[in-house]
Amino acid sequence: MRVSLPKAPAARQYEDLVAASLAALGYYVETRMRFVGNSAATAEFDAIATPSNESFANRILVEARPEAWGFGDVCRLYGWRMYLGLEQSRLVHLRDAQEYMAGDLKIMANRVGVGCHQLALHSYDLDRSVPRAAPVSEVLRRKLTDAGWFGQISQRIALAQFALYCRQHSDSDLCVAAARYQGALESSFLVRDPLVRMAALYEAHEQCPNLTGRLVESMAVRGKHGQVEIWEKLKDSGETLWLQYVLLVEIKLRAAMVACAVEHLLAGKRLGRQVTYASRTMSDQEFWEEVLPASLRDALTELAAGPYARQMPYIMQSFVETFGGFYIDRADELSLMATVWGVPQEQVQPLLAAVDGIFGAPRGGSWYFREPGGIVFLKFVPAFVRGAGCLLRCIYHELDDYKKKYSGCDLRLARWHASITRVLEAELK
Repeated sequence: MRVSLPKAPAARQYEDLVAASLAALGYYVETRMRFVGNSAATAEFDAIATPSNESFANRILVEARPEAWGFGDVCRLYGWRMYLGLEQSRLVHLRDAQEYMAGDLKIMANRVGVGCHQLALHSYDLDRSVPRAAPVSEVLRRKLTDAGWFGQISQRIALAQFALYCRQHSDSDLCVAAARYQGALESSFLVRDPLVRMAALYEAHEQCPNLTGRLVESMAVRGKHGQVEIWEKLKDSGETLWLQYVLLVEIKLRAAMVACAVEHLLAGKRLGRQVTYASRTMSDQEFWEEVLPASLRDALTELAAGPYARQMPYIMQSFVETFGGFYIDRADELSLMATVWGVPQEQVQPLLAAVDGIFGAPRGGSWYFREPGGIVFLKFVPAFVRGAGCLLRCIYHELDDYKKKYSGCDLRLARWHASITRVLEAELK
């Protein structure tokens, strides 16, 4: 079944479009940021966008409004921008404000520094309000936006399946741990200091190592399928979507830690903040020098000293969520990634290989695997996310058959394509 992008997007679908538009402009995008307090009250934002250029430290708080919006939305966005210490915020809307308040609303938004931008469907003009962070052509940016919209919708659907499974299995310690892991990622936006944010993320990572693997083991013990069969479904089908999302969360958390570390190191100074790690309060310097493994600390320091530190979080996210965590080892694929990321083509593979140095290759090997036909892929990327990378290639090359462009690995790409189609078809017909 073929799927098509929404012609009249619902609220969540419009939020997905805004996130995809930011990513196509060269931003590392953290989506659906949320904090749930003890009273179950929530603070939620659609996106925080970090530019992959010299403006890296100037993150932008973004809210998407497909329906009516007004003074309350502007005031809320202004208040949170000030609380988080951010210089910029954007309210992106599908429709204009009501005519009777439009003039006063514009004056107020300008006074409090909240940029308002009307992003119509297929207008691709968010760069009128949000500066481009990567120098891609207009044609390529449109294709990145369309492919990214499919990817963002699929991630939101997978997140909903994950949340539902956790609620239904709230008596499972592993499900509680998975929900806590996701919660650490969602709520990290509340903390101003990057190293304090990193401490919370690293603690979640250390408390739940190999989270997906432990859930697979538990499923194998309780169910009729063995671990190998479950892993094969995670890698090549649209099944067990909630567990595929856990794999994605582990990837997202690693990229978020790199973003925090780069921001901290590029600041060039210790801020003297207190860090809480494993129920222990310490200085930020003590956390950096005594808690983090030397291999991780040294790799991040080396990265920050190089010319592509600001691009690295975006590259890590884009490689997985835009390109599907794989590439074909040939010039046209490397050229496309280099163009999207704004780096020389000869730097693409070394930058991807840096993941091995930062996080340590599993079992002493590499995070990457090469198959016959020249396909190179990052391990432990869920099938539906691989499918998003396949959709990008379909849209970019205007393909109706992978064999025309990817002979030798076309069957693998077709399976991944089918996995994301299976996720999307219930919502996009």
